[in-house]
Amino acid sequence: MGPHNTSDDSTRYVDPVELDEQRAFDPVERVRRYLTAEGLLDEASEQALVAELLAEVDAAFAEAAASAAPGAEGIFDHVYARAPGRLDAQRAQAERRAGEKRDAAEPR
Repeated sequence: MGPHNTSDDSTRYVDPVELDEQRAFDPVERVRRYLTAEGLLDEASEQALVAELLAEVDAAFAEAAASAAPGAEGIFDHVYARAPGRLDAQRAQAERRAGEKRDAAEPR
């Protein structure tokens, strides 16, 4: 229901009346209404679930922040089960360039 990205001003091209009409079809709100109507969700259980999920997300962020940042060569990892030959050549080139930059940055 929000803009595509942080630099996008969707108010320039989205009719606010249409946006309000579409809010009725928001899948999160629809599931919330359904679960509430079925007696499977109440405010307390929803708050507990949200707290649990936020804690899980916070833990994942903390773990990621504590991890070493991948190098530029990491863009080649976890894309293909078996990388095509052209990608192997591109990886080798990227690794050479990264090594050259590291060498140039080291004090002599």
